[in-house]
Amino acid sequence: MRRLAAAAGVAVLATASHAGDLFGVTATDLVRFDSADPSNVTVIGPHGLDLPSDLAYDNAQRRLFGLSYTTGTPAEQFLVEYDLATGAATILHDLGNTGVIGWYEAFDYVDSAGTLVVSRDPNPGGALTRHLLSLSSDDGTTQFLADNGRDNDDAGYDPVNDVLFVIDPNGVGQLTRVDLTSGANADLANVTPNYGGDMAFDRDLGALLYLDAGDNTLYRWDTNAGAAPVTETVLGVVGGDPINGVAWVDTCPADITGEGDLNTNDFFAFLTLYQGADPAADFFADGFINTNDFFAYLAAYQAGCL
Repeated sequence: MRRLAAAAGVAVLATASHAGDLFGVTATDLVRFDSADPSNVTVIGPHGLDLPSDLAYDNAQRRLFGLSYTTGTPAEQFLVEYDLATGAATILHDLGNTGVIGWYEAFDYVDSAGTLVVSRDPNPGGALTRHLLSLSSDDGTTQFLADNGRDNDDAGYDPVNDVLFVIDPNGVGQLTRVDLTSGANADLANVTPNYGGDMAFDRDLGALLYLDAGDNTLYRWDTNAGAAPVTETVLGVVGGDPINGVAWVDTCPADITGEGDLNTNDFFAFLTLYQGADPAADFFADGFINTNDFFAYLAAYQAGCL
């Protein structure tokens, strides 16, 4: 068993090629599209939820999570998981009533923390969703991480540079880098959208994306590894129904060579990484190189591409 070299508390990030698509959730369906042509949307299938919201993809476990609410005010809110092949959603945990605990916002998966991160208003009915919390997919419990004092409408995590971004819609869209340890903010730029969308980091582009739920406009933000300046580009308008949440999903994780399909080249490329204890061979995502990684890769290889 070989342990990967990494700073304490920081996940080892794989260096293999990625090939993915954006997955979104509408009022009725889970959908799929590409940032290169966002107007071309494929409907995967109905999810069966009342009011679906933000999405977050756990790349290590290859699971797509989301938030959902019941109709009415106050509402019951849930942590859900989507089937990437059918679109069907499964309720994992009841997170509580918004009239009692407040609304959950700013939802994403943070690799280095090894957990889902959400923001919640510390005072139900108040103006801020400033408390950043870890949210366990195992039992739905939360743990306080930081208070950054902002109205965290949405969050996006850059796994390449280990940076968490939030948007504060206080009059203008303020893109901010936040330190999960101290809660300290570093304001980066004013951006065009400011409320009601969802962020996702596209590993193919190496850029942060924002989907405005108001008009389905897809924005690209080149964030300079979490330092100003930030460059904003409009990629287009996503076709079909309004999208409430978006996440980038590695649709072919066993494609080591980045050719877009699976063949023996990928298998032997993985073996080379595995034998050399390359961080990209940590398919089990536990910081070790051992037989767990070999069997995890074999399962992904046999499963094929989405």
